[in-house]
Amino acid sequence: MHVPSPTPLPPSAFVTARVQMLMPVVLLMLVLASAEAVAQGAQQGTAFTYQGRLADQSRPANGSYDLQFSLFPQASGGTRIGAVLAFPGTPVTNGLFNLSLDFGQGAFNGSDRWVEIA
Repeated sequence: MHVPSPTPLPPSAFVTARVQMLMPVVLLMLVLASAEAVAQGAQQGTAFTYQGRLADQSRPANGSYDLQFSLFPQASGGTRIGAVLAFPGTPVTNGLFNLSLDFGQGAFNGSDRWVEIA
């Protein structure tokens, strides 16, 4: 008795079956990644890194400088938002410095803001 051999499936059938098997795993990974992003967003504070360049008599500054930062709602005039942030003895090398600024909750509400450096 002769038993006919099964007809081979086209390669696309294997790909489709594999995609269907992986789909729940991919969806689970996306859900977990989204949940982690939301959790990290909830933990985010109000501080940000300010990287600046300072010149002293038209040359890149070097040494320690006393810097102050203020936040305003417009380019000129207006009422200062939050406190003046003071950074005495800020190290400046080849004109460059990095500071963490935090003007507090509500300082950045979607409106334009200007930083004054003194």
